[in-house]
Amino acid sequence: MNPTLLNWGPAAVIVGGYLLGAYFQNRRIDDLRAHVDKRIDDFRADVDKRIGDFRADVDKRIGDLGKRIDDVRDTLRAEIRASQAELLTVIEKNHSELMMKFMDQDHRLSRLETERRIVQ
Repeated sequence: MNPTLLNWGPAAVIVGGYLLGAYFQNRRIDDLRAHVDKRIDDFRADVDKRIGDFRADVDKRIGDLGKRIDDVRDTLRAEIRASQAELLTVIEKNHSELMMKFMDQDHRLSRLETERRIVQ
């Protein structure tokens, strides 16, 4: 056999082993990279879905809150109108009573004036 081949043979086997190891290790790194990329994409999709669900839930709650506020506003307006109607009724009643008292006082005053004229 050739003596150079005998000298470089073990070195060539070692270099070949390194090259094969690097090749297969690189393939495993590529597989790992692909797996990590897939997991990141899955995570991103899950986060996007959760954010979308959260936004939908918040929008629904805001809509429900708006409806509740409208209901409370309508209820308050109805109660205010009812209170105003009651207040107007009380005011009219008191006005009528006050006018009756004024008429009674006017009648008494007229009677006193008439009696005073008679006495004089």
